[in-house]
Amino acid sequence: MAFTMPLNASDTPNQYQAMNRPDSEGNRDAMDMEVGTLKDMKSWDIVPHTKVMNILAGTWPFKCKRFPYGRVKKLKTRPCVQDVYGEMPRGYRKDGHVSKLQRCLYGLRQILKNFFKHLGDTLPDFGMPQCQFESYILATAHVIFLVYIDDCLFFAKDDKYIQELLSKIDNKGLKFTLEEDAAGFLGVSLNKIAGKIQLLQTSLIDKIVETLGQQVAESAFTPAEMQCFGKN
Repeated sequence: MAFTMPLNASDTPNQYQAMNRPDSEGNRDAMDMEVGTLKDMKSWDIVPHTKVMNILAGTWPFKCKRFPYGRVKKLKTRPCVQDVYGEMPRGYRKDGHVSKLQRCLYGLRQILKNFFKHLGDTLPDFGMPQCQFESYILATAHVIFLVYIDDCLFFAKDDKYIQELLSKIDNKGLKFTLEEDAAGFLGVSLNKIAGKIQLLQTSLIDKIVETLGQQVAESAFTPAEMQCFGKN
């Protein structure tokens, strides 16, 4: 069975919605932090607007990230533009001026390719070559590093190895925003029970039940084959 429903509409507001709801202060803080980070990285120059410039519109996509059980984890946003000259981010504009990009921002078609190439060119300097068969996996003797679009996961038996690597990466000009753990990143709760790993995503389950109007539905046992199906 397959169905489509707006489960996360409230978690992905536009700018007007984000600025006019109870968590607006948190969304504004996320905007300030993102613009501050981009300024520190010298991502753009502010230049006078001229008629010959092709200025593409900018936008602020917002995202409310949640823990697996539904509690808000982080309010996130970033300014997006589509070409060399772009509108200055809403809320931070200067009359008669636009942004001339010096670095890739979200919305540029080449950003993911450039980001991945930058990682591939930089991380081998730390003894972290790409896997021969899975290019999104890089590893040292102590750390495994996975890349998913613009998100990265670090795994190690001891956290000190990750911190040592992050310190080297930071000195190379690669800036990472640290999350708490892989479970929070995935939106799935990982629990070890009696030698087994339990995966839970209770918040998503609750949203599906609510959307289908099944809050008071009675459970029923549905028989199913317990053995693995073989290939035809």
